[in-house]
Amino acid sequence: MAGRYFLRCASLEEAPPVPEVEELEPTKSGGGAVDLEVDLDTSFPGLSLPEMIEVSGSSAFAAYPALSPRSGMMKRKDGDHLGINGVYALRERSHNGAPCWVQVQPPSGSTEVWHIFRAADGLSWVIDSELHEADPDTPVAARLHSDAPVDPSSAEGPWVPISALRLRPFS
Repeated sequence: MAGRYFLRCASLEEAPPVPEVEELEPTKSGGGAVDLEVDLDTSFPGLSLPEMIEVSGSSAFAAYPALSPRSGMMKRKDGDHLGINGVYALRERSHNGAPCWVQVQPPSGSTEVWHIFRAADGLSWVIDSELHEADPDTPVAARLHSDAPVDPSSAEGPWVPISALRLRPFS
């Protein structure tokens, strides 16, 4: 049977008009800079948060050897495949209303920077490569179900799916 192609056509309808919004006049300070007022809750008064957290234990044992596509050799790979291990620094800005830490130095060759943050529902701590709501149905690199509100290094319990994962204050 000859190949048949079904193509979708774009609609030629016009987009609805953009609603008009009352624009506010920003105030200008010296030097022509625009002053913007932003109310960010970046502090957690009365709480002692670790400035740095060390993450360790993300490791996997080598499975059966697999053929490497680059070298053509059979290889086994051990270690921190995701690059989660390392030191994380406290960010100035909170995320989901809780403190957030960002990986200081990603592993060499990695393009992902990992974050430790609180899920929006407040029921778990999450390690993932992007900041998001971390709903219970959202896949993440690691999750710790804990009610520890401000410090994941003081929370107890297993990280899922990496049960050997450990967090501790780093100095």
